[in-house]
Amino acid sequence: MITIVSGLPRSGTSLMMQILAASGYEILTDGLRPADENNLNGYYEYDKVKSLKTDKSWLKEAEGKTVKIIAQLLPYLPEGFAYEIFFMERNLDEVLRSQNRMLGRMQKNATPNNSALKAVFQKQTEQILKQMEARTDVALRMISFNKLINADEVEMNALIEFTHHRITRETLLGSTHVDLYRERT
Repeated sequence: MITIVSGLPRSGTSLMMQILAASGYEILTDGLRPADENNLNGYYEYDKVKSLKTDKSWLKEAEGKTVKIIAQLLPYLPEGFAYEIFFMERNLDEVLRSQNRMLGRMQKNATPNNSALKAVFQKQTEQILKQMEARTDVALRMISFNKLINADEVEMNALIEFTHHRITRETLLGSTHVDLYRERT
């Protein structure tokens, strides 16, 4: 089994990785991208993930571990493994605002047309989720970042159940820092 945390960039994937790490999941990361002003608690990334479209050999290293893979790469997951996917959903206006703010802090140009990008993200997400739901080798759990960060009881309980109580309420409350929720609608 390979556990995957996925979603659009800036959707709360690093938060979910923190929660899983605190819950005892073994994390596959290389530490190449350190914590910074945009993600104070770290990114939990594994650089080889970027090559998933053309190189799947590294997936053997992920067996029994948790790895972060952006949503757009999920369709390239090969058969032959069982996948448990935690898919982070977040209000798209917040995602875009967070991306633009991050690019600004990095002194890069922000996205000029958020409404066009929002439509692209919506369509991509719908298509990707449809593909993942159709696969028999994927257990998919949708997680609302907005509910999770605000300690929504229903969302927390559903996540606890999905992990067969491997994640606890205490871990969730200890890992979700509302003060880091900077881009709100």
